[in-house]
Amino acid sequence: MTVRKPRAGATWDRLAFAALVQRRGSVAVARELGVRTRNVQRWANGVREPDAGARSAIAALIANAAPTLPRDARSSTAEEPAPSPSSPSPQTPAPEVGPLDLRAETIEAIRLHRNELRRLEADRTSSPRDRQHAATSLNTALRLLAKLDGAGEVTQGQILRSPAWRRCAAVILEVAAKFPGCSEAMGKAMRELEAEEG
Repeated sequence: MTVRKPRAGATWDRLAFAALVQRRGSVAVARELGVRTRNVQRWANGVREPDAGARSAIAALIANAAPTLPRDARSSTAEEPAPSPSSPSPQTPAPEVGPLDLRAETIEAIRLHRNELRRLEADRTSSPRDRQHAATSLNTALRLLAKLDGAGEVTQGQILRSPAWRRCAAVILEVAAKFPGCSEAMGKAMRELEAEEG
């Protein structure tokens, strides 16, 4: 099985999407995106990458996802075709929802996956494939939580975006402005440092 890589410059957070699919269910997410359930499952599992239009719809869905969902939306797994754009669908008013708390959603997904894995391990009739799928889903949710909590390697971008670094840089610039030539000397030193790293 070949995993397709995202195009250069594409923004795609598969782990966030996988957590949303785990929480809501692939059928419900497919309905909201207007795509086949099979595509949602492939995207969430990393088998395929969505195209640019689907990525933008997914980003909007993640940004506007509801913090709580009905149980039947989380447990649906049956394959359904995507709704036809020409067929009218019954219009029900969308509930007022707030932004998705991705960390809380991920913790809930981990709890659900652990319970499912324990159930499958205790069930002698479950297949190894089902147990492997449950273990993979749990691993994906755990990696997302680690990413959300900042575990792992700290990137230069994370440092530069941190409020502590921004306060430090502001203080340095404020103090440097009081001394003639200091700002120029710091600028020259920073350029030399960048040249050494580049």
